[in-house]
Order: sequence, then C-alpha cells, then structure tokens
Amino acid sequence: IFGSDAARFAVTEQLSRVFGQPVAAEAASARVLGGVSLTLRNVTVGGATPMRVEVVTVQTSLLALITRRFDHATITFDGLRAALPLPPLRFEGEGGGAYRIAAPARLVLRDARLTTRGRTIGIDVTIAPHYGKAATIASGRLTGDDMRAEVSGEISDVSTWSGAVRVAADSLDGDVLMSAAWDLLERRDPQGTAVTPAPPLIITLDARRMTLGALPVSDVKGRAEVHPEVAAFDPVSFAVLGGRYQGQATLRFEGGEPSVRWYGDLSTVNLAGLTA
Repeated sequence: IFGSDAARFAVTEQLSRVFGQPVAAEAASARVLGGVSLTLRNVTVGGATPMRVEVVTVQTSLLALITRRFDHATITFDGLRAALPLPPLRFEGEGGGAYRIAAPARLVLRDARLTTRGRTIGIDVTIAPHYGKAATIASGRLTGDDMRAEVSGEISDVSTWSGAVRVAADSLDGDVLMSAAWDLLERRDPQGTAVTPAPPLIITLDARRMTLGALPVSDVKGRAEVHPEVAAFDPVSFAVLGGRYQGQATLRFEGGEPSVRWYGDLSTVNLAGLTA
C-alpha cells in the first residue's frame, strides 16, 4: 500500500509541507524489514530552480503500518544536485491526510553536489532538525578539487542559513567555501528580487592548508562573519612564507573574482622564499 500511486502523492504532499517547498516524485516503492522504508525516485524539491534528487528514502518504525504516520523518521537524500542559492526551507510539524509525516528526526545527505559560481562542492552530512527553522549539523564532510573538511554546528534558521558552524580541514578552498556561504545567505522574493539581508553565518576555521584569494597559507585559525556580499575575518592568523600573519581580513567577489584586503601584522617573512 505504501508503494501505490496514492501513497506516492500523499507522501510527496506531506514532504512539501515538512520542507515548505513543492516536492514531486516519479516513482515510489516500499519495504518492511525491521521498520518501514518508503523510497521515492527521481525527486524534485522546489519550484523554478528545483533541487533534484536521485533517491529519497523515508524510514520509520513498524508502527507506521498501523498508524500510517511517519514519526521520528530519518529522511535520506541520495544524489542531490542543486545550484546555490537553495530555495528557502523550513521544518514544519505534521499536516492532515493519509501517511502523515511529522518533522523528521534526521536528514541525511549522501553524495550531494552543490554548485556555486561555477565550482562544485561535494557534501555528505547528517542534520537533526528542530521544530520550525533550526537544525543541528551533527556531522558533515565537504569535498572538492582540493578540499577535505569536516563541518558541524547549529543553524538557527534554515530559511536564511544563519547560524554558527565550525570547519576543520586538512585542505580548504576558502574562495569556494565563502562563495557557498554567500549563496546560502542570499535572500530573494519569488520574483528574484533581493530582500532584506539575513543575519550572518559565523564560521570558525581551523585548517592545515587553505587558499584565500590567490594566497596559499597554512595553519589557519580564525573566525569569519559571512554576509551575502562580504566575509569579514576577525580574527584570523596563518603561516605564510616562513612568517605569520595576525589580524583581520575581508573577502568579497568583485567582477566575478575574489578580492581580499588585509588589516594586520606579518612577522618574520622569508624574503628568500618570496623571491625564489
């Protein structure tokens, strides 16, 4: 019964209510093995520029066979593809009708790919939503051309992606990370017009290697307050050319290229390395 067309339409309607965006799926199937697992294939989330997902799986307890309610469900998105900025989301409680889905206990993204300004970030993450608009990023991994980072933290409002996260990285592309943060924070109305800026996203950085603009640096420690148009690092410190920079910096895109301004002190630079 969960794999019927009626169930598919009912469940996508419920997911639309949960996420605050229209959800559609081409096919549905169900499995009962230690719990109830409903699988939707070729799924779209959102309107004009939707997120596309190869497979969405909703998993809950066997009690759903009796109640037709998906309580404390884990919703897994496999193969999500989207261009930033994302449509505004929210986590609502259950609605009426058959196959009711309460606000999920966990959201899992596996093999997700987000595109920002022509660059792609790979994401594998587990999120614990709270009723309304908040969520905890329990664990996450970011990957890219030369990027391997772990991310965790709290999002206070998923409709604007404001909050505070920590990024710990072996290697990090600062331009791509900040571009993605700007795109997430960008807010537009249905006509595509920019609206009042959201509160910032606070990113605490701890990276062994990082590029910032055209500058490769190492042993990066800092805090960035990211707004839709500019990221302000205060404080930030890193090793470069045998010395160490300590102070502040701002990063923004100007004419499609990253532009960095520095406000701090650079000590014990290896001038031989600079001219070699």
